Amino acid sequence: MPMTAGPGSRVDIPSLRVSREPVRVAIVTPSYNQAPYLAEAIESVLGQDYPHVDYLVMDGGSTDGSLEILRRYEGRLRYVRARDGGQADAVRHGFEQTQGEIFAFLNSDDRR
Repeated sequence: MPMTAGPGSRVDIPSLRVSREPVRVAIVTPSYNQAPYLAEAIESVLGQDYPHVDYLVMDGGSTDGSLEILRRYEGRLRYVRARDGGQADAVRHGFEQTQGEIFAFLNSDDRR
């Protein structure tokens, strides 16, 4: 049923979820050979003070030292190293492996 309203009428939205549980945020960073920028992108996520974050870096098989950078953050984020079909494919696969009510992605070369 379409939700339309005229002047003075009220629209009920029955599907709004009200919960006292904290909202979980899923963040995916697609990366391929972005070692010069990767740590700064990771720090920008890990430096946030919101605790309910599922953070995943999708590395497309980098050969530039990115793996060593990712290993420094083990325990604070998850990462997957696998060839992919590019940025959109990496984000899609990342979202399939994260949990959250809000989904976001941050490119590995984004700066603060």
